[in-house]
Amino acid sequence: MSLTVLAAQTLDDLVEQIGEVGLAIPDRGIRTNQEEEAYLFRRLILGMAAENRLRYPISIRQTDAPDFEVEEDGMSWMLEITQATTKEDQAALTRFAKSDMKVALNGHFGGRGSGGYQGDAPEFEVIGDIIDAITRKQNKEYAKRSCRLLIYINSNPGLVVHTGRLFTMLGDQLPVHPFDNLYVYSNGTFGDFPNGSKVNSQRLDWVQFQDNRS
Repeated sequence: MSLTVLAAQTLDDLVEQIGEVGLAIPDRGIRTNQEEEAYLFRRLILGMAAENRLRYPISIRQTDAPDFEVEEDGMSWMLEITQATTKEDQAALTRFAKSDMKVALNGHFGGRGSGGYQGDAPEFEVIGDIIDAITRKQNKEYAKRSCRLLIYINSNPGLVVHTGRLFTMLGDQLPVHPFDNLYVYSNGTFGDFPNGSKVNSQRLDWVQFQDNRS
C-alpha cells in the first residue's frame, strides 16, 4: 500500500490519513523498496510535524523517481530516498538478519569493520558513503527541481557511529549539491542540512530532531 495524504488540515488529520502505512517494515530480503521508503518517510514527515516544521494543509503522494511529492500550504517539493552503504555491507547485514544470531561483532558476516574501529574512523567511513550517495543522485532530472534528499545509513560503520559527532563532522565536509534540503537518518535521529547549494568554507548549520514512530 502506498502512502497518500489528501489536504490534511492538522497533525491529527495527517496521522489518521497515513494510518498504518510505514508503521512497521518486513525483514531484510523480503521487504520492497516501496515499503522501505514508506517506513522512512513516515518517520521523517511525522518528526517534522512534531517539531512544527510543516505548514497545513498538506498533501502527499508516493511516486517513483523521486519517491514522494509533497504540497504544504500551496508550496510543492519532492523527496528522493537513498542509502549510504556499500554492496559488501548490505550483503553482510542481510546475512546477519537471516541468521539465528541475535548479536554479532561488526564485520562478522563480511563488509567493513572486522578489525574494529578507533576514534572517528566509523564517522569518516559513513561520511564517505553519504558523499557517494549525493554524487549518485545529484545529476538526476528531479534534482534540477525543488527536491530534497533523504539518506539513511545502512552499513557496518553506521551501527557504531556517534550520531551527534557524525552530524557535526558532516556539516564541515558536505560538498555543494543541488538539493534544497539534505536529511540524514542515523540511529533514530534525523539531521537536516538545508540549502546545500550555498555551502562554503564555513560549517553548515544543521538541525537535529527525533523520528516519530506513532
